[in-house]
Amino acid sequence: MKILEKWFENLKEIREELLDTVRNCTEDEFIWVPKPGMKSAKALLIEIAAGELWLDHFLTNPDEPLSWKAAFDLVKGNILPDLLNELAAIRQKTIVLFQQFTEKELFEEKTWPNDSTKTFSPEETMRYLIQHEYYHLGQLIYNRWMLGYNPFQSGQASSG
Repeated sequence: MKILEKWFENLKEIREELLDTVRNCTEDEFIWVPKPGMKSAKALLIEIAAGELWLDHFLTNPDEPLSWKAAFDLVKGNILPDLLNELAAIRQKTIVLFQQFTEKELFEEKTWPNDSTKTFSPEETMRYLIQHEYYHLGQLIYNRWMLGYNPFQSGQASSG
C-alpha cells in the first residue's frame, strides 16, 4: 500500500470516529465548555476545520502565508450539521491536493515562508494534519464522556 493510501485510510478512520462521537450531540452539548478556558465541541470542530484549511493553504500558497486567525475566520459553520458539511468539503479538497503529489514530491523539503532556516515537506504536513485531528478527537471523546456519552456504545445518545 502506498503512503498516500495509508494516510487517506487514517484520515477516513479518524473522521468516521469523529462523526460517530458527535453525531448525537445536542445543541447544549455542542456548546458546553467543561471548564473556563477549555473548548466546547463546537470550538474543537472549528479548530479541526481551521487547521486543515491552514495546512492546505500553506501547501498551495507557501509564499502567501495564511495566519491562524484568518484560517479560523474562513470557517463559516455555526451549527453542527453545517460544520460537519464544511469539514467534509475541506477534507475533499485536502485529498485532491495530496493526490497531485508524486511519492517523491511528498518528501521533498521546501523552505519555510519567511524563515529560510526552516524546511518542511508535504509528508510532514500530512502527519501534522492526522495528529491534529486525532488529538482533538480525543478531546471530543473525553468531553462527551463527561456528559454521559460512552464511545464503546456506538450511536448512544448522551444524557447531558
